[in-house]
Amino acid sequence: MAGGTVGYNYQFTPGSGFVVGVEGDAGYSDIKNRLQVNIPAIGAASIGVQTDSYFATIRGRVGYAWGPLLAYATGGWAFTDIGVRASANLPIVALGGTIGRSTQFDGYTVGGGLEYAILPNVSVKAEYLYSDFKKPFTFQIANLNARVRAGLETHQLKVGINYRFNMF
Repeated sequence: MAGGTVGYNYQFTPGSGFVVGVEGDAGYSDIKNRLQVNIPAIGAASIGVQTDSYFATIRGRVGYAWGPLLAYATGGWAFTDIGVRASANLPIVALGGTIGRSTQFDGYTVGGGLEYAILPNVSVKAEYLYSDFKKPFTFQIANLNARVRAGLETHQLKVGINYRFNMF
């Protein structure tokens, strides 16, 4: 996963370390998971879930700064595009073929991190985010409706460099 972040932070008073902010990030993701089953004399089937486009979040941030170190908690909404693809070759029941569908998913994300100012306008950060997406899919195979509940849970450890513009 690779991407960028934009946000705004506000520290209440120079003597107080309380910081609040809002942050949005977006990036390219290539997350895949696949399950394949082979049953002798019956056939084979597989199902895969993947996101190979974007992964974005919009989050609030609250934390406390001790000099150049900021510890924070974050949470908000996450967005991605998830595709489900299934294939089957089951000669014993005369069923075969491939189906696929892709749709936008949204869910929640929570986490926390540490940010350290190495220069007045430059900081480095490490952040952990957990995101959860779940949604039902409906497919039609040979005039039958198949309902699949697809989902994706991610655990991300992000590292980055921030530049502060100090516009306000």
